[in-house]
Amino acid sequence: MIGFGTSSPVPNDNIDPQLSLLAPSGGETWYIGDTQQIIWNASDTNLSHGQLWYSYNGGETYVLISDFAAATDVYPWEIPPNPSQNTRIKISAFDAFGNSDSLESTDLFSIIWDTPLSPNGISIYTLNGVDVIITWQEVTSSVHALPISPDGYILFSNEIPFEIGDNLFEFLGEVSSDTSFTHFGTLSIGNGLFYRVVAYKDTDGRVADLISFIKRNPEQKISYSEFQTIISSPSSGGAK
Repeated sequence: MIGFGTSSPVPNDNIDPQLSLLAPSGGETWYIGDTQQIIWNASDTNLSHGQLWYSYNGGETYVLISDFAAATDVYPWEIPPNPSQNTRIKISAFDAFGNSDSLESTDLFSIIWDTPLSPNGISIYTLNGVDVIITWQEVTSSVHALPISPDGYILFSNEIPFEIGDNLFEFLGEVSSDTSFTHFGTLSIGNGLFYRVVAYKDTDGRVADLISFIKRNPEQKISYSEFQTIISSPSSGGAK
């Protein structure tokens, strides 16, 4: 006589996980320093874990964002300081039997620097009866209330208020880290001047090129709207 027993069924899974990406869906603009949710579905009876990746060059290469557990389908992603208009997300999922699948987002989205707020608390002081000192508060926030450190400030002057039409202005100079600027000889010029201070973030060198051009051509004045058009774009972040 022989005796035998019956084992429980041995599971066998040769089906890859099923993936879908819900957000980003393409066309979004996400700001560096903000937190946005990546949302997806990963279905598989034996799902074990997965990975999230992003590409800043349209999918040619990917950078790992994070690993995620089987039951996770939302990841709060703090947007990295890597501006790009060709960003994609990729999801990879794995099950306990070695099956896996990956999914790339179909449409591109953008990552950009947010625009710094305009400086507040601008004050004017006279010095020696001739020179003027302009001071302002440090800018620490962007238009969308995100923390930001401007690359610097640009100062302009005009003989009439900037609010009156789209008039021409004179470039005075740039300040990289301080929050004050001395305009020499101002009070010897007619009835005085009006001043504007602009905080900027330069991620593609566009602002630096514009400043260099103005320095080489000090006699050429441009309107404030022209200035904004030149430096405002998804890649540069612009000025307010």
